[in-house]
Amino acid sequence: MFAGKARDYRGRSERYAGAPTDSASAWSFARWAAATQRDPADLMRVWAADRQGFYDLIADDSQYLAGWEGNAAATRAGFDALRGRMHDHSRRARYAAFGLLLNHVVAAVDALHAARLHNLPLQQNLELKLKSSWRGGSPAIMATLVRRF
Repeated sequence: MFAGKARDYRGRSERYAGAPTDSASAWSFARWAAATQRDPADLMRVWAADRQGFYDLIADDSQYLAGWEGNAAATRAGFDALRGRMHDHSRRARYAAFGLLLNHVVAAVDALHAARLHNLPLQQNLELKLKSSWRGGSPAIMATLVRRF
């Protein structure tokens, strides 16, 4: 759900800005080059290699403000609002995915605990080890199934 909305807002923001190769779009290479007297070749390479990186640049970096049409700040603000909604939905999708993963881990641990409480042996030589930690500012859980011979 959230990932679909993020894709929808990504498409809306891309349509809002338009293709930068078209001088009639909301942001264009030609308009930026004429206003700044700079060569857009590096930007064109970014556009060709990484569209989302390009859109992040023109949304966040003030040196590309001259590429927007009309009232550049207002035009960019509309684009920024669409990109902000896209990022919000992407973040919600990541949180939902993490919540589902955490739910599955808790359910698996609960099932193992219930099986042990009700004397349902897995195997005498089979053991489940769980370890949790923080990595890169996010929680990490590792489960290891150990079999002894």
